Amino acid sequence: MGRAGNNGGAVSACAADAGAKTAGAGSGRRAPSFERGVFTVSLDFELMWGSFDSPKFEKFLAHFGRAGGDAYAETRGIVERLLALFRRYDVRATWATVGHLFLERCEERAGVKHPEMPRARHTWFARDWYEFDPCRSAREEPLWYGRDMVLKILAAEPRHDLGSHSFSHVIFGDAGCTREVAEAEVRRCVELAGELGLKLESFVFPRNRPGHLDVLREHGFSVARGEAPFWFAKFRSRTLRRAGHVMDDLLAVTPDCGLPLKSADGVWIAPVSMFLQSMDGARRLIPARSRVRKATKGIERAVREKTIFHLSFHPTENLCFRTDEMFRALEEIVAHAARRRDEGALEVMTMADIAAHCERRAGVCADEAA
Repeated sequence: MGRAGNNGGAVSACAADAGAKTAGAGSGRRAPSFERGVFTVSLDFELMWGSFDSPKFEKFLAHFGRAGGDAYAETRGIVERLLALFRRYDVRATWATVGHLFLERCEERAGVKHPEMPRARHTWFARDWYEFDPCRSAREEPLWYGRDMVLKILAAEPRHDLGSHSFSHVIFGDAGCTREVAEAEVRRCVELAGELGLKLESFVFPRNRPGHLDVLREHGFSVARGEAPFWFAKFRSRTLRRAGHVMDDLLAVTPDCGLPLKSADGVWIAPVSMFLQSMDGARRLIPARSRVRKATKGIERAVREKTIFHLSFHPTENLCFRTDEMFRALEEIVAHAARRRDEGALEVMTMADIAAHCERRAGVCADEAA
């Protein structure tokens, strides 16, 4: 958990808050300050739910279905290695988990898959949204179910922040996701978490496309991850965006770090700084040392500016290619953050920690102003 500041620090932070940038045109909401830099890790935990409507689907199916492969062992092994890595350095992370992974199994009812769920109608996917759902069990179809992994994350030390990534990875920021769909997606996630005695606080939008923040707030979420601020994200061409991302990582350009801002709907938006790319396709050309150098630059920038360096990645999908090399790079990044924390220069916070800090800071500042 992030270390709490003392009252003296809170007083100076309130003064800093008054000069912080606002959360958008006309919002008038101030960004809270931090006494140290902050290191945050969020994981988009989705398995096949994150790619079945994209060209990446066949790539992942081919990888996990290769001759002699064991998708169950490989995906579970990656999660266990991540939990061991975080335990070794006492780092807590936000696991933004697709709700369907809370299930051990599911089955059709009267020939319909998940009839209780309204369908998203995204223009790039003409089929029924649940067409690829195998409606079997985790042992039979380990790329679609993950209750065993959810339970391991909940039991792990240090305690992690188990958040939501929607129920079926619908794209909240697209017109094909109506409020009815968003409401059903969020409600189902909250129900499944409640069955485990868990209250969800953190939300990561699928494909990082935000929408329906009011629905999140109504269901008790306090924080969501923001849109990527990357310069190459502005390109309309997917090819240009991907090329820009590869070049950005290859050159180890210092990532943006920022402060959380509160939306008009009352949800804190945690800025993201860097996506740790996988080592397949053109991305295999990015040396591990470039990825590490970029992340450590971001950590040091957060320390200097007392802002947040927020690292994000897809655990199984990003780490399944050249797994050992990816884990070595990730460990260097986490170890660097842990050293800076132990030196007193950095806090390690989950997304839920960030929201709690912001609410505490807002309360202290309000009391001082009264």
